[in-house]
Amino acid sequence: MSQQANTLYYMNRVFQSQTVNVSAIPDNKIQIGGLIVPVFGQVPPPMYFNYGNNSFNYNHILHYGAGDMKDSLVIDLPLLMKKAKNTIAIRNELRWDYLNFSFRSKSNATFSVSIADRLMFGTTIPRDMLDFVINGNAPYMYEGKMHDFSKLSFSANGFHEVGLGFATTFASKFSVGARMKLLFGMFDVSSKVSRLRVTTDPETFFITADADFQLRKSMPFVEITDTGINKDFSSKSFLKMLSTFGNPGVAVDLGLTYNITDNMSVSVSATDIGFINWMQDSQVASANGETIIEGAEIGLSKDENGKLIHHVTYDKNGNVF
Repeated sequence: MSQQANTLYYMNRVFQSQTVNVSAIPDNKIQIGGLIVPVFGQVPPPMYFNYGNNSFNYNHILHYGAGDMKDSLVIDLPLLMKKAKNTIAIRNELRWDYLNFSFRSKSNATFSVSIADRLMFGTTIPRDMLDFVINGNAPYMYEGKMHDFSKLSFSANGFHEVGLGFATTFASKFSVGARMKLLFGMFDVSSKVSRLRVTTDPETFFITADADFQLRKSMPFVEITDTGINKDFSSKSFLKMLSTFGNPGVAVDLGLTYNITDNMSVSVSATDIGFINWMQDSQVASANGETIIEGAEIGLSKDENGKLIHHVTYDKNGNVF
């Protein structure tokens, strides 16, 4: 029931406080944790899952109604649209610790080692897209406006992390710390959208989509070809992803804490400053241009045996399926 960003800064008795501020000096001389030490009572092993967005919370979508509906849950899409910002940012992360160890010397210098797997996901959804899904294209069509989805983006990646940290105190009230990290990417998929717009003709109802975007991926179980996407979700592909060390990277965490009094402190930290070189199974797919969706015309007819059938004409050339 706690939030990493709000509470871990002040929980020096647990190793995870050093993941948000490496200058934190542990209260204990020795700390050991992770998946490999269940004898210390860490069942399940230490992990965390973070989720956040900049626009709404769950009761802006689902809440108890009013009047005759006061004892029922209602889906309130108008309230969701009212709360949504121009760009809706959603972020989350899962971290799984295999080992974390720290040792504090008599001089108050702390040395730490950590091994973890991390999964990150983020997406940015333009308000226009949410409006399109909830209200359809009619309001924009009659106003002669286009739906602009150009700020749409998403990314997901997972990587192994091995960290070596050091923190110490100086001038009695200050502590400073740094952690160097080796990273090994397991998978990555991300988008780069320069232009993505949809316009509906108010007379013909034809939808014109104008796009310029890229899709980038580095993962063994998906292959992009000229004819589509080939997927291989076999155990062999997943084992290859989990055991890969072919996408190397480095990162650093930095932190500084000033203890004003015994009950008041100010700190600043920067984490995950670095990069991963995505080289294995990497591909880029792109689209640039305009297409017109003319809709589908569904008709009924009879076959040679008099059986009623239907056909769909999907373009102006009369291609029938």
